[in-house]
Amino acid sequence: MLPLVALLYVSFLSFGCSASVEIDDQGPNVVTQEPNEVDDWAKVRFYNESSYSVSVYLQSFNGSELIDRLPGGQSKQIDVRASDDIGIGTMFSIVYWVEVDGISIKSIDPNMQTAINIKAGENYTYQIQNPKGLELRESFLRLLNTSTNSIQLQRFGMAFVQEGNKGVPVQVGETGVYKIQDKVSDYMVVQIFESYPMPSFDVENGMVYEYEFNGNQVRKRSEYSLNFGGR
Repeated sequence: MLPLVALLYVSFLSFGCSASVEIDDQGPNVVTQEPNEVDDWAKVRFYNESSYSVSVYLQSFNGSELIDRLPGGQSKQIDVRASDDIGIGTMFSIVYWVEVDGISIKSIDPNMQTAINIKAGENYTYQIQNPKGLELRESFLRLLNTSTNSIQLQRFGMAFVQEGNKGVPVQVGETGVYKIQDKVSDYMVVQIFESYPMPSFDVENGMVYEYEFNGNQVRKRSEYSLNFGGR
């Protein structure tokens, strides 16, 4: 198994993805989708040969999740319904989970979608390899606390939980990290009995937005894009 490495501002190495058909003995880690008729189903074993944990989705990247976070170097067999249209086949889409500072970031390679003509009663294997390049599907807010007391990030009175340590308060001198999407609006930094508004902004995938609370106001420090290298 290759080591799992994720670094900021680096590009990806080469990748490959292939699907082949072979007779495969049934083994452990079988996930059953409760088929209504056995004759309509086949078995597919996914081998994760990449250096990332991966999730497998049916059809599109927003389709039904077939496998959740299969570690690199492991395999899992599942039941898949036979293809409705043999000419088109059944599409599998792969999501890669990139780890940075203990935080899992959902990422995709748009080219990592492969269609297989699934025939009932047969066994298949699908080999997942490293991506050529990833598009991050998530973005992050980093909030540095340079005030003299701990703070919380809230919206409409509900506190956000930080990624990584899963804590709520951001202690003095520390940075809270939060997953964000679409648009940041109506966010407040709360300290004791005072609330301080955070500027609103639109969110782009794969971006990190850095802000600072100094005890008097919330101000923007920087923003940057995340890039990762495949191994």
